[in-house]
Amino acid sequence: MKTFNLIIKILVTLAAIAGILYVIATYGDRIAAWCKKVLRRKGGRNFEYDFEYDFEDDGLELEDEANMADFEA
Repeated sequence: MKTFNLIIKILVTLAAIAGILYVIATYGDRIAAWCKKVLRRKGGRNFEYDFEYDFEDDGLELEDEANMADFEA
């Protein structure tokens, strides 16, 4: 039974590889064109952020902030 399971696993793996190769062979040019289009679209963007964030401590403690958050009628 173990041998049968091993053979089935190998056949399923080979079928999956064959399916992937078929898709690449059939639609390879469309996949490549789509990838080029996506890379061209992303190529013009600049994702570098050049800014500094200065945290200013107003001297408020956590208790003061909690008291300020309470709603008074």
